[in-house]
Amino acid sequence: MAEHPIFDPDGDEEGDDGPWPIRNPPPGAIDGWMAELVAGFAQSAHPPALETEDEEAFAVQDAGLLEAGVVICLHQRGALLPSDAVVGLIAVIGEMVDELTAMGPEWERLSQVPPLAFTVYYLWSHIVIGHLAEEEAMEVVNAATHRLEEFDGDEE
Repeated sequence: MAEHPIFDPDGDEEGDDGPWPIRNPPPGAIDGWMAELVAGFAQSAHPPALETEDEEAFAVQDAGLLEAGVVICLHQRGALLPSDAVVGLIAVIGEMVDELTAMGPEWERLSQVPPLAFTVYYLWSHIVIGHLAEEEAMEVVNAATHRLEEFDGDEE
């Protein structure tokens, strides 16, 4: 996959290279990631409202898995960002999906399995905000592929 688009959460155009500020560190092992993914997927139809830096609750209505994956990622990490940064991150992940879709049928097959599509959006969000390496994300996707039975399967 090509390098992900650079997104500047504070909009100062200085190309921030560091990770986004978070209050809760990501899991350190595959089992921890799987527990978060299973719990997050169970919430994906109705993601929790996200506390933002501008003291507004950011809530997605009729969220698709992409929006849910991003919002649940930021919620789990305790990220306190401006609403515009959340919208921007959702757009960046959408661009990554478009890029992957153009690369071939692999994404289409994966996206037809809702827990795996959610997994990819959730993990990509962590990569873009600087709290997960691509290699580790690939290991987690591989684990999720082999542990689908752990996901609830209830998309509502």
